[in-house]
Amino acid sequence: MKWIRDKFKAQDALKIQEAFSVTALEAQILARRGVTEPEDLRYWLLNDLASLRNPFLFDGMVDFCDRVLEAKAEEQTVVVFGDRDADGITASVIMTQALQELGTKTIVQLPLSDESYGLSRRAIDEAKGYGAKLIITVDCGITSLEETDYANSLGIDMLITDHHLPGSWLPDAVAVLDPKVNECEYPFADLAGCGVAAKCAWALRFAMTDLYKQTFLLIHCTLCKNETILIEAAKLENLKVISRAREEVIPGVLIPEQSKIFAYLCCDLPIYALDADEEKGLLRKAFGKGIDIELVELRGQFESRMPFIKSKSLFALCTLSKANRFTTKATELDTLVAMFSSFVSLYYPGLGQEYLEVLDLVAIGTQCDLMAMKDENRTLVKLGLKSIAATRRDGLAALLGLLGISGRELGTQDIGWKIGPVLNSAGRLAQAEKAAELLLASSPADAQKAAATLMSLNDERHDLVESTWARVMPMARESFEQFEGRFVIINDPDINRGIAGILATRILGAFKVPTIIICNGNEETASGSVRSQGAFNCRDFLSRYEDIFIGFGGHLHAAGFSLPSSRIEELCIRISEDSADIMASFEGAEETISIDATLGPEDLKASIMKTVDLFEPYGEENPQLCFLAQNARLTKIDYMRSSDKSNSNLRLTLEYGSLNWTAVYWAAGDQVGRAFDIGDRVDFLFTLSRNFFNGSESVRMTVVDMARTGTKRIYEE
Repeated sequence: MKWIRDKFKAQDALKIQEAFSVTALEAQILARRGVTEPEDLRYWLLNDLASLRNPFLFDGMVDFCDRVLEAKAEEQTVVVFGDRDADGITASVIMTQALQELGTKTIVQLPLSDESYGLSRRAIDEAKGYGAKLIITVDCGITSLEETDYANSLGIDMLITDHHLPGSWLPDAVAVLDPKVNECEYPFADLAGCGVAAKCAWALRFAMTDLYKQTFLLIHCTLCKNETILIEAAKLENLKVISRAREEVIPGVLIPEQSKIFAYLCCDLPIYALDADEEKGLLRKAFGKGIDIELVELRGQFESRMPFIKSKSLFALCTLSKANRFTTKATELDTLVAMFSSFVSLYYPGLGQEYLEVLDLVAIGTQCDLMAMKDENRTLVKLGLKSIAATRRDGLAALLGLLGISGRELGTQDIGWKIGPVLNSAGRLAQAEKAAELLLASSPADAQKAAATLMSLNDERHDLVESTWARVMPMARESFEQFEGRFVIINDPDINRGIAGILATRILGAFKVPTIIICNGNEETASGSVRSQGAFNCRDFLSRYEDIFIGFGGHLHAAGFSLPSSRIEELCIRISEDSADIMASFEGAEETISIDATLGPEDLKASIMKTVDLFEPYGEENPQLCFLAQNARLTKIDYMRSSDKSNSNLRLTLEYGSLNWTAVYWAAGDQVGRAFDIGDRVDFLFTLSRNFFNGSESVRMTVVDMARTGTKRIYEE
């Protein structure tokens, strides 16, 4: 493993430390990870609802809300159709509950048995049988062109909400909400399906307020040092700024009819100002005493909900605003716009504090779907983790209890290792509706029953994996040899496709080469899972064979595909022919690990966990912090699996400074006596996390790599 320590500009770290009141260590890590721009730092250092973007930035959100409100008014039945994985399940529940809050009759549909991904004619026919006039897809639908046309032919309208890549054409739906659509105006493309559903839920709540589709102006005037008047105004609709105007007026020089800002203000729309009388005075100074533009004062309403602004000018509020530190172009008008949005979220709790209760499911779905843990996803997951710990969902509370993680602070590892696998187990065994039933449970008794059922399915999934594992390992060894140690490909129609990804991950761990498992969903169609590590990009690899696939997609190290069963042999032959060329580009490439910081003995104290917590949530594009310790003494080695020491996990005792640290080192038994041994001075890379056992909390040190001191070169890049 190659140890890399990226260089950074010291002045960048110093600016971050001084501007945002973080420690020198935290500022250096941020700079080393390339997070230096204020707009990016917002999502690392300012975790609040105000950081979330307005859902009406989605092109089509108004059409979406209008069609749902029509369904409500006409008492139409609405079907929510999702996917079988954790993202699809959480998105389905979020959308369903948002509709139920409106009083709309809503039915949840998820793929049955071995149905392929996405909307099906069977599901549409079933929706027709329910008398549905509207289908809303979540976490799917962006490529369902034929299915959408079929629904339309039956008199069923379609609303598509998804986050996957679209094809060349979009479905003929009433509205399509997908941040990856090129025409979409939403500025962040990496929302999960549940994230898009949560945006719709907020928009529907807003659509029930008096402000929905109301257009108005916000105005602010400033008397400049040269006695000119700077007039700024913004036009808002659904709290979204749709236009701006700005003009510096010299009093007595410009008649109103010549002023662009004056024409902008004369628009027959309500105009709001923080202090109406002061603003009117400046407008008269600019355009003459005969000018009387009607303004509505906001201060009284603002102070009733935000008492901290009392007696403060807009200039003072702009200076004091924490949010303004995270932008290089904030004006006093921007502060007024932000204050108006904050006031609305306080006036309508469903848009503010109560909306936090939706984010528990967003955190789960986003983390489980391996979405990039950057930008808005960080805020959604960070707030969502707090909502999970304090959840008011009977079903989720019951599940946390059975998992033994209730009543404490949770991290992304709790989602990835505990909550997510249980929810996914239902979908893997073609019973995704069981997970939805858990999250929609309306009583503690129903919740306990649903949680027990889900835990039983998880055990069944585990047993199925173990029994299948024993059967496929000989196939894996044979394939590994056949492909000369480059690939492992297993084609077995008897493998349950719900566990194909799990098996591929385990085989990858055993053979350290890209692994493909193909299983037959039915006689006509097969599906497959790909897993890899290092620089091997699964999605790019699959794109070489897109002419064979019915569909494919995924991420850097995990992807999936479907294809006609008749073309499985063709795929295997082509991969075999290409394997040497594909892997040649990776030959000699050593696995790398980036060092975030070097810690001396004096740095390893309880306060270091504050830094670890700051960088939560961890996930894609934001791996756990990796620290380097040098010249420690290895004083003890315990094997955690005595039957096979060569593949055993290790428990190590390390003397570093005046303290002894206990660390775990997974599957490193074969390195004892080779890379290190008892009594050696060692350098090692490690992560830190919180460990909970029997009600007590401790810090867990996990070794990532270790070598005798002085034998490992650190590459500066």
